[in-house]
Amino acid sequence: MMEVIRQRQLSPGFFNLVICDESHRSIYNRYRELLTYFDSYQLGLTATPVDAIERNTFQLFGCPDEVPTFSFPFEDAVNYVPPYLNNYKVYGAQTRFQLRGIRAGELPQGVRQQVVEQGVTLAEVNFEGTDLERRVTSRRKDKTVVVVQG
Repeated sequence: MMEVIRQRQLSPGFFNLVICDESHRSIYNRYRELLTYFDSYQLGLTATPVDAIERNTFQLFGCPDEVPTFSFPFEDAVNYVPPYLNNYKVYGAQTRFQLRGIRAGELPQGVRQQVVEQGVTLAEVNFEGTDLERRVTSRRKDKTVVVVQG
């Protein structure tokens, strides 16, 4: 759509209504340009409105007093008959590393050798379980821990 606008293939009056789903993303320049180009009514849909200084969906969509034009809370969507959403359940899971941490001395010899070859001292590999999430990222572990229940 941005390319269409830049090449002026559509006039600013082409649309009567522009609907922007995930409108909390529209506050950045890329989408703001699209929204300000068209001379039309705008409808912004989002589950996460923001009112930060550098990005404010209420201001962009003209909601006075930072009050959405319409709100449908999560609980109402779950309890509506028929329900629009299913309620979620949080499943807590922790890996052995999150519980016990990691100790360089407990690593297999091959792993210790790889660590040293990468220029990391073994002392840098000692982590408490609580430090692990802040200091080490493992996509494989994250995929294992995240469990979706329906």
